[in-house]
Amino acid sequence: MADVQLKHGYTQIADKLLMGLIKSDLTGVQFRIVIWIIRFTYGFNRKDVKVKSLRGLAMDMNMDNRTLARAFNILIKSNVLIKSGDNTYRLNKDFEKWGSNAPPDTQTPHPKVTPERPTSDTQTPHNRHPNAPLINKVVIKNFKENLKDKGNAVEKTNGTKAMAPHVEFVERFKACYESVINKPFKFDKKQFIIAARLIKDFGYDAVVEKTRILGVMCRDQSVWFTKDGWGSFSIEKLSNRWNEILPSRIIDPDQKKRDEFMAERQKVRKQDERLRAIINPPRRN
Repeated sequence: MADVQLKHGYTQIADKLLMGLIKSDLTGVQFRIVIWIIRFTYGFNRKDVKVKSLRGLAMDMNMDNRTLARAFNILIKSNVLIKSGDNTYRLNKDFEKWGSNAPPDTQTPHPKVTPERPTSDTQTPHNRHPNAPLINKVVIKNFKENLKDKGNAVEKTNGTKAMAPHVEFVERFKACYESVINKPFKFDKKQFIIAARLIKDFGYDAVVEKTRILGVMCRDQSVWFTKDGWGSFSIEKLSNRWNEILPSRIIDPDQKKRDEFMAERQKVRKQDERLRAIINPPRRN
């Protein structure tokens, strides 16, 4: 149990500012960044905090650095954070001005990218042999890349409007699902709604990463909610078990072998003890 005591430190913040945060329209990622800023400014009685590296901050917050960078820029453009110096930031206490300079459609900003075309000798979910293992190390890597392939709202070649990120995600999820399970993916309006909400709250990259982890957990049947194997691989499961889909819960193949070896040794040891008890029963006084 976490040892949460005031003697270990606390942060003072005005109630009005706290209520401003509660009533704000910040996404989950943006809210986490603001809390971090508060922790290292108000928590140390400082006006601002120096962020040495967004990549380092992303690692500390267990977050994709591109997702964090996008959210950070939106917070600055929306007047939630103020850049007070070189890599130095502070929270804008005047929460009534938050969002006054926000650019349009900032909830799911995705830069244009050019999808990489897999080479002929690359084992992707689309060109692998049908009898190959469902997911190996190469496929796990490409599983993530395929989800990201068109997920950043790439414009179509004919100049028409780009597909929405959540629609792109569901399309790529369908392709990955069918490539590893060899069954048709059934579209449902609910899936698009769930995907849109997840991308809005956590960012596209975080959703892709969680999907990759869920895929590995389904392959290994490593937790109770993936005991059905690939039958548990769905967008609904991704949403319902979001906080339980963690990298730490992925089984390391080498560690699994070691655990199985130790379990077998323990089993043999107990069998030996039972045999000794039968052959050499304890003497009675």
